[in-house]
Amino acid sequence: MLKDLQDKHKNKMAFIVCAGPSLHFENVELLKDYITIAVNSAVLKVPFCDYFVSDDEGITRWNYYIEDLPLLNCRCLLYEDKLKKLAYHIHPDRVIFFKHKLWYNPKTKTKDPKGLVLTKDASLPIIGARTSTGTAIHLAYIMGCNPIVLVGNDCCYKDYKRYYWEFSGEKKVTAAKSNKFDLVKLPLKLKQNKIIDKHCDDFLVYFKALENSMRQQKDLDLDLINISTGLFQLEFGENYESLEQVIKIYGDKKDDR
Repeated sequence: MLKDLQDKHKNKMAFIVCAGPSLHFENVELLKDYITIAVNSAVLKVPFCDYFVSDDEGITRWNYYIEDLPLLNCRCLLYEDKLKKLAYHIHPDRVIFFKHKLWYNPKTKTKDPKGLVLTKDASLPIIGARTSTGTAIHLAYIMGCNPIVLVGNDCCYKDYKRYYWEFSGEKKVTAAKSNKFDLVKLPLKLKQNKIIDKHCDDFLVYFKALENSMRQQKDLDLDLINISTGLFQLEFGENYESLEQVIKIYGDKKDDR
């Protein structure tokens, strides 16, 4: 149960590792002494991670979920409504399901600000999310992690690549056996001289709403840090230039392993 993780890593630094292109350039070996949460396909870059997080039913099409994830030691935190029936291949002792509050209602096309209020009570549904990274932030907060550092959360392309694993030398995300799906190619456009698609734009809108919600929570004790080098930059929190800089400042907040 998610409640078993409440304050489990109190005041320890957590890295939320996302699959954006900047992750290709990070020395992830530096994360091994800290709580590490992999979002979706980032798990191939940090197979030593403590936690894997996803809201996305689409992950079930790919090798990292079907073939790699069952062989790892991380706990898998999965959105119950979409993934409960699709986690049969992972040992049940490793899986924790969570519920979401509603933030955006696709039927009415309306947004409820209450759906983005972070709570520490693990018995309650977590915030609504347009991206699994938002989910990971709330889960790390429930675990008591502080600060929480975002890595590879670029919300844009680099060299026409949306994911780190599109670069040479990275383990590739491929279709799982008997899977005929391929990545959907969305129309591209420029935003602040960065290449984006609709998903990138949606993510930026979501994070702006989440930051506004966090800013209004006067009792929120959380240091949120971003080292992603793409279009995404925090307004509620701090932006650092490098992973090494963050570890130099907060390096004593290691996990008790």
